[in-house]
Amino acid sequence: DHTMVRGASGQVWSWGLGGNGQLGYDVPESQIQPTPRIVEGIPPLFKLFAGSDHSGGLDGEGNVWVWGSNSCGQMGLSETGNYAQPTLSNWNPQIAIQDIIGGGQHTLILTKEGEVWVTGRAEEGTCGLGAEVRENQMEWKKIEFFGKNGLNVKHIAAGFSHNLALTEDDRVFSWGGNSVGQLGLGDEIDRYEPTEVEYFRGRLIKG
Repeated sequence: DHTMVRGASGQVWSWGLGGNGQLGYDVPESQIQPTPRIVEGIPPLFKLFAGSDHSGGLDGEGNVWVWGSNSCGQMGLSETGNYAQPTLSNWNPQIAIQDIIGGGQHTLILTKEGEVWVTGRAEEGTCGLGAEVRENQMEWKKIEFFGKNGLNVKHIAAGFSHNLALTEDDRVFSWGGNSVGQLGLGDEIDRYEPTEVEYFRGRLIKG
């Protein structure tokens, strides 16, 4: 329920519902900012992302800036709570980022090396770290499945509690919540690690 826009010089405006800090500034008592307002305290950003109630962006030095709710660790900060002012996430800027996207209460990063990292809500397998990982992740973790299977990822997508990845060899993988079949796997069973969507085997997928 909030919106962000990036200007040509990397400035950011936001508006909408902001009760959990997801606008990047303090909001009136109504928790609503009905017109665009600039987000201060950040360098120019060239990539933005937004989840249900968290937001952020990537600066030119490889730093990830975040604001909003960190209730499940979705901003990659060790302390839960709401952050109405932009804060640096605990991401290593030496790891070059290709893409960063927000899910409901989690965030995914695709590196330029084709790795996928995640932080945040682990329920229903949202993090894709395996069935033994049921606790919310408060720091960035690499999804080891892809590297262990010799797969490089080129595109990622996120829903509220599920995710998709497209590999360099045009295979589609999904994981996370599957209560309404959103993983495309022919059932309604959650997946705790990436699972190939067999339907797309041999089909040319662009993203």
